[in-house]
Formats: sequence, C-alpha cells, structure tokens
Amino acid sequence: MRSFDAEAATGRRPLLHGKVAVITGAASGIGRSATGLFSAAGATVVAFDRHEAGLAALRGSHGDDLLAVTGDVTSNDDVAGLVAAALERHGRIDVLLNSAGVGTIADVPQEVSDTPDDIWQRTLDVNLSGTFRVSRAVIPAMAAGGGGAIVNLASVLGLAGLAGAVSYSASKGGVIAITRTIALEGAPLGIRANVLAPGFIETPMVTEYLPKLEDPEQARIDVEAAHALGRLGQPEEVAGAALWLASDAASFVTGAVLPVDGGYLMV
Repeated sequence: MRSFDAEAATGRRPLLHGKVAVITGAASGIGRSATGLFSAAGATVVAFDRHEAGLAALRGSHGDDLLAVTGDVTSNDDVAGLVAAALERHGRIDVLLNSAGVGTIADVPQEVSDTPDDIWQRTLDVNLSGTFRVSRAVIPAMAAGGGGAIVNLASVLGLAGLAGAVSYSASKGGVIAITRTIALEGAPLGIRANVLAPGFIETPMVTEYLPKLEDPEQARIDVEAAHALGRLGQPEEVAGAALWLASDAASFVTGAVLPVDGGYLMV
C-alpha cells in the first residue's frame, strides 16, 4: 500500500511524480483535461480513446511522452491491447482513471416505460461494463507493481437519479457499486479505488445534449440553477479532484464517493 506523500501534498514534489497513469476517454471532456493535468503533475500518461483524431491532437500537444492507444472500452480485445501497450512501454500501471462514457444517447429524454433495449444496453455497455472491463484488466498489473489508485467517474445522477435518464442514472449508480467492490477487494493488494460524482459539467456530452431539448436556452438556465453555485462545472475542476484521489496525498482514502457538483445534491 502506498503511504502518504507529504512532499507531494505540500507541493514540494509533483503529485504524480514518477507515476504511470492510464486514462480512458482521454480525447475529450474530463479525460482530456485530466490528461493535461496528470502530465503536468509528473505522470507519464497512457491515453486511451476510440477517437483517433482526438488522440492525434493529444500527441501533438504532449509529444513522445504520451502513449496514445486507440480502442473502445466495449471491446475486451481493445482493453487487453491497452494494458499490453502500457506494460510494454512502461512496465507498470500505477494509476487508472476510467473517464470513458456516454451521456443520454436518445434525442429526447426517455422515461423508463419509453426506453428501448438498444439505448439501455449501449449506455450500460460503455459506462458500466466499460469501467468494469478496464478495471478488471488493469488490477492484476497494478497489484504486481505493488498497488496503485483507481479513480472512476460516476455522476450525481448515480446518487439522485433523473427523470428521463434511466439508462445513464443506472449506469452511473452501477459504477459507484463497482468502485466500492474494487476498494474492498483491492485493499489487500495495495490498491485504492474511489469514485467521483460530478454535477453537470461543460463537456461535449452536456453541451451537445442541451440543444436537443424543446427550449435549449431555458434548459441551460434550469440546469445551472440546479447547482448551488449557479453554473456548470468545468472539466478541469473534476480533473483536479481526480488528481488528488490518484495521488499518495489521498493514501488513506478508498471506497469514497466524492461529489464534484457545485452543490447539486444540496439544492
């Protein structure tokens, strides 16, 4: 088990100095912000995404220090290739950030009675099963290296639910359950696992969905008002919380659900 790093916690050393971090969904949104932030905090990043153009842009900005692997979290073969590539290049994996995910796939909100199987299955396959697949593949390598930290992305909707978003809410609630199970199983292996529950964040997932609604302008006003801070969050604000949980500054934190929600759950 990694011990508390006072030098990193007090800023005398970068928080992820010398760590190898795998980030899924790295090409956009929170994953992209985390890729930049983790790199700046001293990590060597392995970026995984199914969007080649986004990964190419990351390579352009980060150079040869970044290992970019194209693949999909819904594919066991792609996930196995990710772990193999990380181990071949770096020999270990210290940190995993499961950031890959999809939002509400339907063009309009769908209540439980209106949600078709394909949307239900696709949402769970990416958000829930994708987190499971990548974690399952990484844990043995992480344990072999003496332990590490897993940070998963859930959502406030995984705690509170949302009418019209049953597939997304269920998938994120499942991510919370997976994370707590990993925390229990991983503790003897030196592995911590925690999960973030962001509010509505200004990512393509949100900004591309709002225009689909009947009154997009009012919808944004309503979403912002649902947060005590009166605004959407920014990807880097969630990435900053992930950075702390991934670091040895959070060495005694495992199985935690950390809202990064601007007070959404209080309103």
